[in-house]
Amino acid sequence: MVSCRIPISSFTKTVVFEQNKVATATPTWKDLVSRRCLSTTSILEVLRLELICSSGSNELVTILVGKEKKPFAIHKEVASYSPVLKAAFNSDFLEGQTQTYILEDASVGGFQLVTQWLYRQAFKSLFTKEELDKMAALPVNCPLPRDEQHRIFARQSHLVDAYEVGDYLQLPRLQNLILDEIEELRLRWGSLLIGSLHYLYERRPQGDGLRELAFEECRRFIDAEVFLLENEVLFPKEFLLDCVKADRINRGQVDPFTDRNEFKRRFHVSEE
Repeated sequence: MVSCRIPISSFTKTVVFEQNKVATATPTWKDLVSRRCLSTTSILEVLRLELICSSGSNELVTILVGKEKKPFAIHKEVASYSPVLKAAFNSDFLEGQTQTYILEDASVGGFQLVTQWLYRQAFKSLFTKEELDKMAALPVNCPLPRDEQHRIFARQSHLVDAYEVGDYLQLPRLQNLILDEIEELRLRWGSLLIGSLHYLYERRPQGDGLRELAFEECRRFIDAEVFLLENEVLFPKEFLLDCVKADRINRGQVDPFTDRNEFKRRFHVSEE
């Protein structure tokens, strides 16, 4: 799932959401239950984790991620949230016998997000409150520090990878959270999926939610000069053709970036 991504030259500071998320060390399932940390964990997931705790189910399975086969140890009942993993670990095949599953095409950074979601139904915040306050104090239109830019770009890249893992593991709720997170990165930091366009047009089918979101983001929010100066490097030919088609057929349609229901209708994966 590793791909060549072209970094965006700069991110400009935009309005920061009023309710800044506070990043903390990812808690263990015991921490979540004992401390009742509900700020980023749904009540449903806490109940599920309590069930694991009270039942004494500490059985772990191993997911080997990437070409380097980095091991991730996960509670079996948590991994079973994925129908694919549940079937594999309870089968008579090699995965069931060894309680080990290989995701060679996944990235370590992407699967870390998947693991966070399996345990918390949420992602760890990208920046701490203190870091957000410091960036909010920067002059208007001042570029963010380089380190922060790289963190935003890396998060975006890992989200794209996690989306593909979620698709493979049949986790539509995870995919939809990723789509919302990508849109939040655009709103907060002006971050667009420019560097992932070639990757998405090669890997994701037409009509896929992430590919469609990347297309609409780039078509609507990239400066016209970028299309003129760098289109051969940044943009797949199919993307440019899609832009021409969209300009002809999308006039008068509801804007998915201002209407939440339209955003979900256009990009979200069915959870049924």
